[in-house]
Amino acid sequence: SSDTTINASKLPHHLLLNFPLDSPSFLNALRWWPSGEVMDPPPRIHVYTFARGDEDRTEAEVAIDMVADGLLPEGGYSIASKFRGDYLNELGCNVEAREIRDAAPGKLVICVSFSASRTLLRRMQGDFFD
Repeated sequence: SSDTTINASKLPHHLLLNFPLDSPSFLNALRWWPSGEVMDPPPRIHVYTFARGDEDRTEAEVAIDMVADGLLPEGGYSIASKFRGDYLNELGCNVEAREIRDAAPGKLVICVSFSASRTLLRRMQGDFFD
């Protein structure tokens, strides 16, 4: 019989999602990563996405919110959440965003990088106890 359990030591050190049109939608797959072991350092995830600023947020803030919605949806399908970078940082994600290039007028490619912390993974798996 084969053991299909994946332990944290076999996770990649870095994961790059370079499909700007839809990268944040793939983040929900992280919920299947193991969260029982302490990962030191935790894997670093880099998500390239298109973002357009709005009246309240910069392009980088919009991109971070898209990543947050991909990880931990909030507000349902039709209501976009805003300013969730601090929440991800409370989970140990150390979120950073940087502009990569101008794709079209007012539309930038942003790379959002964050750590897949044990707390984030557990929260994605439905464990809301610290």
